[in-house]
Amino acid sequence: MSVLSLLVIEYLVSVPALIVLCMLGIWAEHASNRKTALLIGLGTIYVTYKFIGADVRDIVWYIVGYAAIGMAWSVWRYRRFVSDEVERIVSKWPEVDSHIRISALENLHPKNKTSELVSWILIWPFSFVENAIGDLINAVEVFVKTYARKLYESTYHSLVDGVMGNKK
Repeated sequence: MSVLSLLVIEYLVSVPALIVLCMLGIWAEHASNRKTALLIGLGTIYVTYKFIGADVRDIVWYIVGYAAIGMAWSVWRYRRFVSDEVERIVSKWPEVDSHIRISALENLHPKNKTSELVSWILIWPFSFVENAIGDLINAVEVFVKTYARKLYESTYHSLVDGVMGNKK
């Protein structure tokens, strides 16, 4: 194995790699891309296992505890999700007998949200942190879309307009 390969492997099993994986997992959960968050979560578990080198018996206990916390989180997160969605649906379709409103409310039933419920159990740390800092992430997105966008547009125009023949 080459030295470069060893350095890459050594980096992948390190604290900075865990931090990067956690940040990517939180971002994927924020974007509601739960399959990506799950994949990143599995990678994080693997890197943690390799980095810590825990005994298999300890890992089984960690999994049991992880699943218990995940179940509790999933129930709480589902309750919050349904509450927010009911509020949004009722304000969007105020007519009680609206077929669209009834359909949207029925879609919130747990049997229709299995993938969300399972993902909230499996990736609860990402979901928990995203839930705690989601408003901050939204504020950064709004800042970039409204204020910083002008900076990016001026950079674009300074580099591209002359090449395209669009001089200002």
